[in-house]
Amino acid sequence: MARSSFNPVRLAGQLVAYAAFAAMIGYFAVAPAYSPHPSGDAVVTLSFAHSGKRVTECRERSTEELAKLPPNMRNPLDCSRERSPLVVRFMVDGEVRYDRTLQPTGFSSDGNAYVYDKILLSPGRHTIALYLNDDVHRPDGVYEHSAEVDLKPNQILVIDFNPNRGFVLH
Repeated sequence: MARSSFNPVRLAGQLVAYAAFAAMIGYFAVAPAYSPHPSGDAVVTLSFAHSGKRVTECRERSTEELAKLPPNMRNPLDCSRERSPLVVRFMVDGEVRYDRTLQPTGFSSDGNAYVYDKILLSPGRHTIALYLNDDVHRPDGVYEHSAEVDLKPNQILVIDFNPNRGFVLH
């Protein structure tokens, strides 16, 4: 005959262990208090990925060059994959807060460059200016944007970039 495995002491021990575990989870869900930035400040987040312009222009291959290539490699254009680095500058009230030259990713330097930074600002009105150069052949810059923003306490302003629209503030 099989013996019953019900043991009230064992069951009570499991209930105490489960209750202690649930209490611990509950405590760490609300405490200790954590704030990613000092309370009251606003956060401006620069966040985008962008690929610079090609460093060298494509050149057209001659008929002789094309004849020497295997049929599946006969692309009439010979293009370098290397992309320009990004020069990104962000200013607040005339003060430079972010100024970096970001290299393209990838083995052939043909990928995106990634921008991500958080800048803390005091609440209130600020003049922001953004600059992006993605073409080594144009040293004067390609994209510029300036705006007046009125930041509220604990507000998060995200600045994105779209090559067709320029800088976008969310």
